[in-house]
Amino acid sequence: MNGPSLPPGPPRKRAREFAEDKLGTTAADANYSPFVATSQHQISRLIDLASIKPEDVVCDLGFGDASLICGVLEASGCNGLGCEIDGNLVSSARSSAAVVKLGDRLVLTEDLIEPYMESDGFKAATVVFLFHVPDQLAQMAPALRVFLSSRPEVRIVSERFEVAGLTCSGSVLGVVDDEEAQSEAGDYFGSRRPGAFLYNSTFVAEASESEIEMPDGLKLEGIREAKEENNFIVEEMIERVYFKGHGVRIEENDEVWDVGAHCGMFLWGAVREAEGNFSYVAFEPVERSRQALTKNVEILLGRSGDWKIHGLAIGREAGEAEMMVYPRMPGNSTLEDYMSERREARATAMKPETAKRLEEGAEMVKVEVRPLRSFAGRPTFLKVDAEGAELQVLQGIGEKQWEALRVVVGEVHDFDGRLKAVKGLLEGRGFSVRSEPAGGVSDAFILSAVRRL
Repeated sequence: MNGPSLPPGPPRKRAREFAEDKLGTTAADANYSPFVATSQHQISRLIDLASIKPEDVVCDLGFGDASLICGVLEASGCNGLGCEIDGNLVSSARSSAAVVKLGDRLVLTEDLIEPYMESDGFKAATVVFLFHVPDQLAQMAPALRVFLSSRPEVRIVSERFEVAGLTCSGSVLGVVDDEEAQSEAGDYFGSRRPGAFLYNSTFVAEASESEIEMPDGLKLEGIREAKEENNFIVEEMIERVYFKGHGVRIEENDEVWDVGAHCGMFLWGAVREAEGNFSYVAFEPVERSRQALTKNVEILLGRSGDWKIHGLAIGREAGEAEMMVYPRMPGNSTLEDYMSERREARATAMKPETAKRLEEGAEMVKVEVRPLRSFAGRPTFLKVDAEGAELQVLQGIGEKQWEALRVVVGEVHDFDGRLKAVKGLLEGRGFSVRSEPAGGVSDAFILSAVRRL
């Protein structure tokens, strides 16, 4: 399954770059967006979308020049407030004729978003406007969910992007009126048609049995039948050393390929640790895992992000293979060629009752297998977690792809000298390799390989 395709555009700048340009600091990296004006026509559409009435208190988180919040107050007769990190914009807004005219109906504060959302002023708001990129919205989502649940009358309007983890109750497409503003928006927000999305307390998504709460509070999609494995995956990702030293990092414009992506927990870590924007290509043959993966990629990278998901297995050569799929623990699903070795390893690591649950509903299915060299693209960062097929995955990499690769990480199952063979292959290709026991399963090792300079 592919992410929706959009016309190519300039790469989106990171918040840090704009913070450095505008403020001379990186302190606000998590919550600084460049000011992009909202047109008067769009303001009227936003008022209609949120059904703003005179009795409402409207808050703009990152008000810029305050034109949006002023336009809303003038048109609706309500009161307003907001915060903005850029001191120059705050000073300019406070001295503008529009703000002066509103008097004590509008309170503008220079502050970061996170502490401002804890203030008594913010808690009085009934409508909140947002104009932020998906990764920033994802960080704010837990607090926004709490806000939506606080009172039945509250609403949130997010311009341009949906908020991960919240259920949209209405939307409106926008128009492009200001070419200069749209140019800056494209530079930061990427090529996406403007619009807005409405959220209210009626549509707060309830936590489901399949929901996984990550350590940062973000809620991702797990697998309902595999609750025990969901919890294990979270603990595993916290402990894994993919991004802990040894030069392992995701750099600006990296092409990240994820073989055995399961439901996307590696991507969660990648988004948190990446030094810049990156493209993402995932390979996951198990359908139920792939469904959760798709939802999580949309949450983490946005529906219009630079990503693609392939529903097949990766090996040394193209063909067809049998795979044992475990509905209770789909992350353990294994190609038939490696079933006996994996079963023996699990028997030493799992409690008997856990091993029994693993086998419940297990079925053998046919899956397509293709080598990585059959896919267009030149990955620079490769993660492999293929439940025994790691060596075959590496053996299927094309020469041009090897030339592009800078980092390889993954889990290797050491039976029949597999770990030694994998390390030998990578070292022969010019990589410095490190491995350590993964814990939990006796034959599993976490491996990281970085190309030697």
